[in-house]
Amino acid sequence: MEKYFAKVTMKKRFLLASCWVIFFQMVYGQEIRLYTGNPFITLDDQLQLIMIVTGEPLYSPPTFPEVDGFTKVSPNVQAHTRGQGQEIHYTQAYFPQKTGRFTIPSFEVPTPSGVHRTRKLFVEVEQPSVRYRYEDLPVDVTLHITLNKPECFVGEQIVAEIHAFFPSSHHPTIRFLPVSIEDIVEQLNLPDLHIEGVSLPTSDTLNKQNPAEGELLARLYLFPLKTGSYTLNSILLRAERPQIARNASPNDRRKGLHIQSREALFPVSPVTFEVHPLPETPLKKAYATGSFSLVQEVPLKEYKTGESIRLELSLTGTGYADWVSKPIIHEDEKLIFFEPVIHTSREWSDTGLVSRKVFTYEVIPAYPGNYNLGPVLFYYFNAQKQAYDSLEIVSIPVNVSGEDIPQLMEVNELNHFYDYAFERAEIKPVSDSPYIPVLVVIFLSLGAVSLAFAVRKWL
Repeated sequence: MEKYFAKVTMKKRFLLASCWVIFFQMVYGQEIRLYTGNPFITLDDQLQLIMIVTGEPLYSPPTFPEVDGFTKVSPNVQAHTRGQGQEIHYTQAYFPQKTGRFTIPSFEVPTPSGVHRTRKLFVEVEQPSVRYRYEDLPVDVTLHITLNKPECFVGEQIVAEIHAFFPSSHHPTIRFLPVSIEDIVEQLNLPDLHIEGVSLPTSDTLNKQNPAEGELLARLYLFPLKTGSYTLNSILLRAERPQIARNASPNDRRKGLHIQSREALFPVSPVTFEVHPLPETPLKKAYATGSFSLVQEVPLKEYKTGESIRLELSLTGTGYADWVSKPIIHEDEKLIFFEPVIHTSREWSDTGLVSRKVFTYEVIPAYPGNYNLGPVLFYYFNAQKQAYDSLEIVSIPVNVSGEDIPQLMEVNELNHFYDYAFERAEIKPVSDSPYIPVLVVIFLSLGAVSLAFAVRKWL
């Protein structure tokens, strides 16, 4: 009976301890794990100690301990963010100095919720199993983003350039691979920031003449769609970095033998910019933000009634193309305007992304006379003036000759003929556009009039 109660008591204690651990994690929302990349290594390999911090981040990178039989590769700890900011991985590399079985002591890690102590780890080091083991050669390079402005308005364009800087002109060869703009967009994961860009040709950066200028890797064109603060971080770029065999002879090292390259990821330093809202305006809608120009084109100046007039309005500017609405045009009641066909093109430059949006209208005149297809208006927020502005084309003159189509239809009683035909038809003509029936009547009338003239001439 005593053994039974002892077992029950142990179960209660175990359950209580488990509940306490779960409650502790729920309250502090933090977990720290330490493990080795490989607990069985050789003398020509490296020991990787990896600490994963989940939940609440640390105030500062942890200090890894000194381990008997090992020396640290670098005093600096490498940190990488994984899982969209949910985990931070801290890595410290060590060189083994002798073979044997070693203990990595537990050490304290200060956290915002208190001091956390890691667990002990065990590592075994053996003799090299292969002739050559390669290790990374140190590369002194930093990646930075430079912005053409630290703040902007909603919809305004910001140009961001990614540079690789080399403090010294004497360093091992490193070659950055072509930057994927889609990969950068996926890494940033900012749905309210529209990103376009170009990847610039890269080259080997051995012994650059002017390392202070750095190497331009990519140019991004940013369009913030909402107000607030935007931070460009967590960007990792791919590069081929050099490796050399650790157990190669000094003579081979001097000759550059036993050197290879491997693909590696290099972090880009984060940068932040602010986005301000547009000021209040009596306009119903600000059609775009930036700087723009408006040009019109009509191929001919002389037309006949029933002939299609092609009106082309071209808007060119630095604003977000999807926010550029069609200009406001004056539609004469004697002219039939169809919805425009829209074509968008882009041109990338070092000063910014220039978008060109062309609106092509088809206009049908029913009466002869002199017409003005203007005025044409376009409203936008001028980012340079920091005020609302407008573009206007006052006059677009065209001359239309020919018959008065409605009068011609009345004289030949064609309008009554088509009214009678539509009344007796079982299926009525239905259209989403109110101009389609009119055009049908116009073109059928023109055909009937031409037939009537031909019959009269023949008689």
